[in-house]
Amino acid sequence: MSAENIPHPTDASIILTYRCPMKCKMCNIWFNPTKKDAEIKAADLRTLPRLKFINLTGGEPFVREDLAEIVEE
Repeated sequence: MSAENIPHPTDASIILTYRCPMKCKMCNIWFNPTKKDAEIKAADLRTLPRLKFINLTGGEPFVREDLAEIVEE
């Protein structure tokens, strides 16, 4: 199979952060938070192929100060 015959993905789930201010019993993602400077940036999303659906998830994505920029990208 040549490279041009490989289908591009149509969907992606992108974990924006492992930080979360909650401490829910059914989830322990907050136990090992990411460092802000190590998290994906809006510019990183420009390297993705064209997608039909993107699920922005985490931890708690709303802790991201640049969430609007990420969503716009």
